[in-house]
Amino acid sequence: GPPPAPGSPPGPARDREPRRRPAPRAVWLFVPIALLWANTHIGWYAGFILLGTHLADALAAALRPAARAAALARARRLAGVGLASLVVMLANPGGWWALAQPFQFALSWRFEPIYRTIAELHPPIWSANLRNGLPLLVAGWPLLLLWRARRRGLDVAEAVLCTVLTAVALSSQRFLGTYALGAAPYVGRDLSEALAGRLPPPWLARPWPRGVVAAAACVALSLPEWTRPELPLGLGLDLSGVPVRACDFVRDHGLRGRTFNPFHFGGYLLYRFWPDRGRLPFMTTQPELTPRPERLLYARAFADPAAWRELDERYRFDYLVLDRNQDPGDHLPDFLDRDSTWAMVFADDAAELLVRRRGPFAPVADSFAYRVLPAGRAARERLVEACGADPALRARAAAELRRQAAASPWNGHAHHLLGLFAALEDRPEEAQRHLEQALARRPLLPGVHELLGLLALREGRGRAALRELGRERALHGPSARLEVESGQAWQRLGDPDRARAAYRRALRLDPGDLEARDSLSSLGGYR
Repeated sequence: GPPPAPGSPPGPARDREPRRRPAPRAVWLFVPIALLWANTHIGWYAGFILLGTHLADALAAALRPAARAAALARARRLAGVGLASLVVMLANPGGWWALAQPFQFALSWRFEPIYRTIAELHPPIWSANLRNGLPLLVAGWPLLLLWRARRRGLDVAEAVLCTVLTAVALSSQRFLGTYALGAAPYVGRDLSEALAGRLPPPWLARPWPRGVVAAAACVALSLPEWTRPELPLGLGLDLSGVPVRACDFVRDHGLRGRTFNPFHFGGYLLYRFWPDRGRLPFMTTQPELTPRPERLLYARAFADPAAWRELDERYRFDYLVLDRNQDPGDHLPDFLDRDSTWAMVFADDAAELLVRRRGPFAPVADSFAYRVLPAGRAARERLVEACGADPALRARAAAELRRQAAASPWNGHAHHLLGLFAALEDRPEEAQRHLEQALARRPLLPGVHELLGLLALREGRGRAALRELGRERALHGPSARLEVESGQAWQRLGDPDRARAAYRRALRLDPGDLEARDSLSSLGGYR
């Protein structure tokens, strides 16, 4: 119908609202898209959710006599597109089994331990999504939907999509991107209509100023997310988390045979060594391709020494490519530190490579085994503590750390410990150099900024100490220890009031901190 006259109120019924719909044939483009989708990603069903929402909208519109004929034609067209898409999707090389995978995951796989270790399958962490506005979007979309429904009638497609996508997004971080994409056109339309009745300032009457304001608003909304230190802006491949140099060692020293690896390393191992069947991974990034009993035993092997021994006896692994950054439930490297069967021959920030001490790789173990540095986090922590009191052990550990640092460009952990050892031996310039190199490789490494702050504090550079302690706090959160050290820096700067405030914050974080209590008492307590 014709557009309403200027100034006339919007009609309450949906069939009075003017709409611009795409040409009926355009929706059939979904069929080739569905064919490509099924051949590339397990999330093919999202397209059918979108089709279903508009089918529900068409059926709801058919309940109104004035719009029945057009709505039924639209419903038949959408149903035909859905049926044709399902037929062509069976052309997937995996056949019907590939289409069944989302349902298998929803009904079975997601309850297995191996899938519970995948962080993106966990529910959203709200504190990690404050900068990107997710809480505002989750709360605002339903409110805008209801506001528009009250003025113009319910948009059934929007209501169904909002309900489904919100439920899915709240169940798994994996679907947050899908949720945002689905919400964007509806939230944009509803917000535009909500603001349409407000008269803009005269200087916004022209298109160019409005465009500039809209672009500036987009940039301003994005700045908090763009400035997150853990997600720097840029294009490229981040190889710091994959076993690049470990695979180089495998290649250069002729290692082959049965490999054990965490499944998230499987894709890179395939990329590096395919089609060499003597270097294939034990498990790939598609664990569902591994039989269920092996998946269950694999998951148990990281937490149960008996399960690891059973797995190793069954497959008799020749070498292990392990993730150096152990998850909270990953204790396998700690088990292996207590097992003389294995020798760690390579380590960097991403991976550790272990070979059997006996057998075909015994010469490699004899030549390259680390004698002091362990594979597991628990033993590393004990080693650092022991090195603090034993200069001879510290010297041997430092020699192996220098070798580790030279073997890979991803060596932030090695430089961190070298910096710590240099600080213990009162070599501040060397310590500073190693710690700066650690941050250059791993900007988010915990404790490095704090150690730089302590070096500055030792040298009487209070302002520099406060800057480094502030960076540690911003990256890794507050702690009583950081507040005590900040209080000491303020004392060095001759500001007892700020020092007292820092010690009070320390006691709020940890009421039992004796150093904070004694320091506060020496400054006159809560005066």
